Amino acid sequence: MHDGPAEQGENRATETRDAAGRFMPGVSGNPSGRGSAPSLVAALRAELGEREVSGRPAVREIAARLVEMALGGDIRAIREVLDRVDGKPVQAISVDAAEPIVLKPIVLERRD
Repeated sequence: MHDGPAEQGENRATETRDAAGRFMPGVSGNPSGRGSAPSLVAALRAELGEREVSGRPAVREIAARLVEMALGGDIRAIREVLDRVDGKPVQAISVDAAEPIVLKPIVLERRD
């Protein structure tokens, strides 16, 4: 009798797979899930958390400069500040159910 790791692995495989070798319903082939890749957001937070500009956290300096640009009339900065503070505006779409909705394809011609 051989109780080595190979045999234990074979028993486990037969419990989770059907006769064709496919995973049984409800059984994951990767129970730990996909490994997480480093995210850009996490990297930016780490960079901003470590830096100081003019004796204060870099993120505060960025925010201050953005607000200054908005106060100076920069429309992109104004939009960014308002989107962050108030949230982006919701666009409502209303449809009159009495009339059918007709979808027309739009074909753009390529200009070479």
